[in-house]
Amino acid sequence: MGEGKDWYACYIQGIVFTQVARNWKPIFARFRRQGPSAAAPGDTTKKTAVKPTPPGDAGLTSQTRRFREKGVEYFRKALELEGNNRRVLFELGVALEQIGKRGESIDVMKKLVKLDSSDATILNYLGYMLVEENRELDYAGNLIERALVFEPENGAFLDSKGWLFYRKQDFPKARKFIEQALSHIPQDTTILEHYALILEKLGLSDQAMEKWRQILKLDPAHEMAHRKVN
Repeated sequence: MGEGKDWYACYIQGIVFTQVARNWKPIFARFRRQGPSAAAPGDTTKKTAVKPTPPGDAGLTSQTRRFREKGVEYFRKALELEGNNRRVLFELGVALEQIGKRGESIDVMKKLVKLDSSDATILNYLGYMLVEENRELDYAGNLIERALVFEPENGAFLDSKGWLFYRKQDFPKARKFIEQALSHIPQDTTILEHYALILEKLGLSDQAMEKWRQILKLDPAHEMAHRKVN
């Protein structure tokens, strides 16, 4: 895989735009609070897609989307110059997913898995997206299992497996793996959300409500938790 300056320059431009998009909301919040001298905060990227922007920040959503779309444009240019570059493909797949083009993202990640079937992060990322889409669940399960072979204690991967069983309506198994995930990442709101939904399916509404309240303490803007508690 060559590293010519032309493709690499496009790749770096794409990284810049997607990183700005990730940090735009906290930068904007600090600007409003402290003025233009406020320093940019660190990366706030999570395992899953970026959460919806709260009402009232519609312009902010539009701006972050433009940044991400610009990132996608540069990643595509890099691929035109460099072909099947794995780094570029991964960043393109992530950026597409973050602007809501999950179908295209899945296609990119499938191509990437064919090129590199030993990267646990890629395997889980694709597997989790398929589970979220409730499609190709057997294939998704295979991907997640392969990821767990490499990193059996990874809480995000265990969450993916638990969510897979939720989609398959095997709620006792779903609970087992989500609880394992929480033992590694106890305050992850996505995993806690999955846990609460599973508890509801098991008829454990009081325990589920405890989890929804816990989510609100961690993330007061969490929309689903608000609907469940109020």
